[in-house]
Amino acid sequence: MQQKTILLTGGAGYLGIHTAQLLIKNGWNVIVLDNMSNGNTSKPQWANIVISDYANENILSHIFKTNTIDTVIHLAAMTDVNKSVSAPLCAYQNNVSKTIRLLELMVDHAVPNIIFSSSAQVYGNSESANPLTEEHPLDPATPFAQTKVIIEQIIHDTAHAYNLQYVILRFSEFAGWNSEIKQNQSLQHGIIYNMLQALKLQKPFPIPGTSYQTSDGTHIKCYIHVADAAQAIFHSLQHIQQHPSETFNITTGQGYSVIHILKQIERLLNIEIKTIEGAMGPTPAKRILDPSKAQTILGWETRHSKLENIIHSMIKVMHENLKFPGHINYITSFKK
Repeated sequence: MQQKTILLTGGAGYLGIHTAQLLIKNGWNVIVLDNMSNGNTSKPQWANIVISDYANENILSHIFKTNTIDTVIHLAAMTDVNKSVSAPLCAYQNNVSKTIRLLELMVDHAVPNIIFSSSAQVYGNSESANPLTEEHPLDPATPFAQTKVIIEQIIHDTAHAYNLQYVILRFSEFAGWNSEIKQNQSLQHGIIYNMLQALKLQKPFPIPGTSYQTSDGTHIKCYIHVADAAQAIFHSLQHIQQHPSETFNITTGQGYSVIHILKQIERLLNIEIKTIEGAMGPTPAKRILDPSKAQTILGWETRHSKLENIIHSMIKVMHENLKFPGHINYITSFKK
């Protein structure tokens, strides 16, 4: 009997390489399917990578025919929120249309399981209830978030019609880095990375709005270490083998404002970060997700997602590989 294999779309991306490494370390056979369009310039030597669009029918059919694919972990997507606003057709084509083709081929080849990377952004700008549970109404505020909502529904309907099992994971914003992964640090993104990058380039950081109805005027949301996000996928892979389909918030349940994060970085680096007023985006004043369902059903918990740990991991990898200006006093003795 052939060894069961995971197909990991987008597996050379930020979350993808952490997930691939974790699964391989735990004995899974992993095929990474990625078109390498995310700025990644190197192929991890420990992964079996197929360079292709994830909706390429010939490539997918070959993979499904020549391997016993147990589960597709679907991380591939156009994730640029601003681009989804300026080019919505591109977002719908890349995210929705291609996922439909992926699901069609899964059904054709009797692939039984899918784990889908969704987003906290599916809840939109609703501030009527914090923290938000998985039962909270979805109200996407951008085309990117709308693509996630649509795909969730498509997966629900496909599962019902074709006996497909699924886990949908609504992730908070990823941050941090696993120090065991020595490459592709440039894949980091998000507000914490942008603060550090501005500091590295000795440019002011544009604060994305200072007039929100919060204590310091900046928006509040949850951040999760990418290693903990990968662990949630690993737990979902174990869950999907024996339990009903489910949707989970993957989050810490703890929110931080932009200014709070800025002050934490300043404390760790013993330096002041210069700021300017930036444009407000489609972000609510406060969005906190409830992680209790994932904790209870998946047995998942965060181990690396304290804010200081996240910042420390990013400072460390950027200090070693991107070279902060010499006058910055990087605190190497920070206690994790």
